[in-house]
Amino acid sequence: MERKNLQDALLKSANGLANEEAAIMVEAEDAVVTQTKPTRSKVAKTGKVNVTGYFDPEVKSSLRLIQAKTGKTIQDILAEALNDVFAKYKVPETAPRN
Repeated sequence: MERKNLQDALLKSANGLANEEAAIMVEAEDAVVTQTKPTRSKVAKTGKVNVTGYFDPEVKSSLRLIQAKTGKTIQDILAEALNDVFAKYKVPETAPRN
């Protein structure tokens, strides 16, 4: 019983410090979170759908090489490729080209 009372007393005396320390830590964490949020520009996705597929890693490497040579985005390269496929099969070329 004494042990529990001693533990309670220690917890109560430390509680005041713990609350102050917790408040300081929360303020510090808020400041860090505010400073480290990425400011990445987002592509407008309204009215768009995701079209995906799974390929070997070499496919991505090839796309990155084309990107490096042309300066185009991966999305622009894929839009161009899709429009080429659409033309081959004589369907409307609907992928926007930038």
